[in-house]
Amino acid sequence: MTVSQDFIDAEQTAERRPAELYHLWQTGVMNKYFTSGDAPVVYDGNTYIPTTVERGSFKHTVTVEETKVSLNFADVPDPFDDYIDQTIVDTIWIKIMKIHRGMSPVEVNTTFVGRIKSITFEGKYIKTSCSGIKGLYKKVIPKYRYQPTCNHLLYSTECGLVKTNFDYQGVVSALTTDGLYFESNDIFALMVGDGIDTENWCQWGYAEFGNYRRVIAIHSDKSFYLRYKIPGLAVSDTITVYAGCDGLPITCRDKFSNMNNFLGFKDIPFDNPVTTAVA
Repeated sequence: MTVSQDFIDAEQTAERRPAELYHLWQTGVMNKYFTSGDAPVVYDGNTYIPTTVERGSFKHTVTVEETKVSLNFADVPDPFDDYIDQTIVDTIWIKIMKIHRGMSPVEVNTTFVGRIKSITFEGKYIKTSCSGIKGLYKKVIPKYRYQPTCNHLLYSTECGLVKTNFDYQGVVSALTTDGLYFESNDIFALMVGDGIDTENWCQWGYAEFGNYRRVIAIHSDKSFYLRYKIPGLAVSDTITVYAGCDGLPITCRDKFSNMNNFLGFKDIPFDNPVTTAVA
């Protein structure tokens, strides 16, 4: 980005006082603001809180190469404490900006924009590995595959199903401390009232709470097992669950009446006839 002559002068002076600002965010969920300086910095209406952080080196090139940088924190600040017992599920974006303390108004030079790819913990220390946004340009887009199961993502435009036609909402009546299992008497009662087979009806669907969405690995009656926990979920909160699909044609036909949109090749055998012995 273009900076002013005042910023350039501050950069070149022998008495310069540089610092960095770190903006971390999840779209629609959270925003966190840190600075490597020794005092809070107010920029663009947000206050950046001092924290002890070590940043690795990085370089920019004119080619479409992925820029990588590491950030090591001397403590475990929020929101990283959510990932002590689980991997990163939602994309955490990060922007790194350089400032010169003493400039008024505060002017920034954005040096890095990307996402946090991994988080590791060593006692109270946290190490993050970040990938620049240019890495997304090299991401391979999945192609349709010749497979027995449907290629469409459930509730996508191609699938054609409207998720609100297959949802149930109710209060969480029980929740384990690890956040991976919850119960809802309300949802169970509503399903029974609609004549739904409550054994795995929501398996491979998902649970939604606020802006968080998690895959339901197992569903049985009032019991739901999540693949990853939902941050902030507590007993008495209202949660929404959606029907799941295993991608098989019989499920598409009998559960969703959606065979017109099925995109699988049901006659392809699951077992390779070349490598499978004949019984």
